[in-house]
Amino acid sequence: DELVFFGVDHVAVRTADWKLIAPLNHPLQPRREGSQLYALDEDPGEQRDLLRGAEPGRVAEDLFDRLTDRFGEAADPPQSPEGTARAPTDGANEETGTP
Repeated sequence: DELVFFGVDHVAVRTADWKLIAPLNHPLQPRREGSQLYALDEDPGEQRDLLRGAEPGRVAEDLFDRLTDRFGEAADPPQSPEGTARAPTDGANEETGTP
């Protein structure tokens, strides 16, 4: 599998035969709504989105699960004691700049 970012708003997973592009919610959580699926062997130019107007099938669900598995940790940032999300730190004290 190959994971490819499309800027900050989309992510894609590709196999030899398929490519799924999914929009990202923030923070970094793939979203099913608006996803696109291409059969690369039949449509190498990615002109026919197989999800347009159709329900996702087994292939799309499998690829989407791969994306969500890879982004599981990124989608669940550490929580502060108050329950609000906080960015990971490098161990330095914010006030003094020392570890």
